[in-house]
Amino acid sequence: MVDNRDKLKSAMQGKLKPVAKPDNLFRDTANEPRKIQPQAKESPDTAFKMDVFTERVTLALSPEQRNFLDNLARDFQVKRTSKLETINRNTLVRGLVEVLKDVDFSPDEVVNNEAEMIALLKRKLRR
Repeated sequence: MVDNRDKLKSAMQGKLKPVAKPDNLFRDTANEPRKIQPQAKESPDTAFKMDVFTERVTLALSPEQRNFLDNLARDFQVKRTSKLETINRNTLVRGLVEVLKDVDFSPDEVVNNEAEMIALLKRKLRR
């Protein structure tokens, strides 16, 4: 009795070609920057977005903080007049970082905890 596997093996003999494996299949990419396709700059609204590289950052928020950001982003998203860019909580955080870059912090200002940092930021941003 002839086994079906033997029939298949003899039928496929010479028809299969080895597949070349790419040499970079197991390349370590952990330390390489992540490449993102650049977006077309159609308006100044996209000025805060990075065109080529982005870095993922995890931010620990309380549920109340997350809900506040989500609700605020949703309000901006609904009211926007241009559909070029989506407004989400990441957009808000990137915007806040850009605002903080313009705040003048003097070298003698010291904060020891989050509450002191919040108080300092409120003082600085109310001006």
